[in-house]
Amino acid sequence: MANQTMTQPQTTCLTRLPRGTRARVERADLPSEERKLLAAMGIAVESVLKVRRAGRQCVVEVDSMRVALAGPIARCLHVTPLAG
Repeated sequence: MANQTMTQPQTTCLTRLPRGTRARVERADLPSEERKLLAAMGIAVESVLKVRRAGRQCVVEVDSMRVALAGPIARCLHVTPLAG
């Protein structure tokens, strides 16, 4: 039987995704208080979001709500891009 290698999407920081990309949050390298604030806005591990604006200020959509994130915060969010 041939050994088949399946390619898995690679985790990257949120700021590297282009506009329109859907992604799942894998981890947030932030202090606990900042993670709690993001969770209150619907951005937590396992959340699915869509990039609406990329760049220094990243805007994402999560649960039909748009959230603007400062670059230093967005760079700490590690996500896996999703197909579609």
